[in-house]
Amino acid sequence: MPIKVQGDLPAKEILERENIFVMDENRAMHQDIRPIQILIVNLMPLKEETELQLLRSLSNTPLQIDVTFLTMNSHESKNTSTSHLNKFYLHFQDVKENKYDGMIVTGTGISLSFLRSEEKTASAENVRSVLASRAEPQDPAGAWL
Repeated sequence: MPIKVQGDLPAKEILERENIFVMDENRAMHQDIRPIQILIVNLMPLKEETELQLLRSLSNTPLQIDVTFLTMNSHESKNTSTSHLNKFYLHFQDVKENKYDGMIVTGTGISLSFLRSEEKTASAENVRSVLASRAEPQDPAGAWL
């Protein structure tokens, strides 16, 4: 099934060449299907390559998927242009009230010990905030946050 992405996301053209069904917002609005809403917290250094890999994987599902990319306010990307991040990524304050069916967190050095630690770096605090906001109060997996 299709993946809904912004019409000018660079990965869209590559996916289309690979015969992966991708649709932009315009076409998706005319569909009578509620897509699965996925939040992708992309902490990888090469964000555009990671976007392409994730979208390829997500395209292998029979469900229509609507992805939202999230970046951390505290992180300045060295390998991805600011214009790309500003155009295709949102910040936590933009999505904290939204409901998602699932969340994918990518990144180097992300581990349970990193998230459980008392480390007070901006990156650790931002990732903990995003995860904590998505955990339901009765969710035992959220107990460690």
